[in-house]
Amino acid sequence: MFGLTTKQGNAMNEEISRLLRMYKEKRGMIKKFLADAKRSDKEHLTAELVFCLQTPQSKAKHARETVNRLKACSKLMCATEEEIRSMMHGVRFPNKKSKYVYEARKKVKEIKKNLSMSSHELREWLVKNIKGFGMKEASHYLRNLGVGGLAILDVHVQRFMKKNFKFVGEVGKLNKKQYIENEKLFLEFAREMGIPPEELDIAIWLCGNSGNEFYG
Repeated sequence: MFGLTTKQGNAMNEEISRLLRMYKEKRGMIKKFLADAKRSDKEHLTAELVFCLQTPQSKAKHARETVNRLKACSKLMCATEEEIRSMMHGVRFPNKKSKYVYEARKKVKEIKKNLSMSSHELREWLVKNIKGFGMKEASHYLRNLGVGGLAILDVHVQRFMKKNFKFVGEVGKLNKKQYIENEKLFLEFAREMGIPPEELDIAIWLCGNSGNEFYG
């Protein structure tokens, strides 16, 4: 696979075996999460937008807790920028991210309208129109809406790729061209594993977090 040396292949086989064990153990949970994600109601579109805009350089747990706090006080759709910021406990760069969330919420109606686009077209639209979204964040958001076939190349996935098969560029510093190149490699790897890429991404995340609770 991918022209590995024997030493690389042995090391990879050990980690791939661990990944496959994790996937087998958590497959039911992963498939349920993705099935439940296939919704297009305004609350779900907004909740995942709020979640994904917080995740860069922050823990998913803290991002999900912000969403839950906003829901608990019926402010998910209407919180002011200041109220959003006050809910971001443990999230890095809350001043910037609360502004992103406040502005992005105004575009939920457009997002819903554009769900008929292809996954790649919609990702391009999100990157261009949602401040705070790069390729990774837009891919993450679409996965959390039940859209498949894209790669969420966060640092966990990038490190996994670099260690186990092939990676183009520097971990954590991908430009758009490199992101697309690495996405092709990831999708090829997913095909070889026989695992849908959106499920494989979650399995890699779980491996990197010792199978701890998944937040989206």
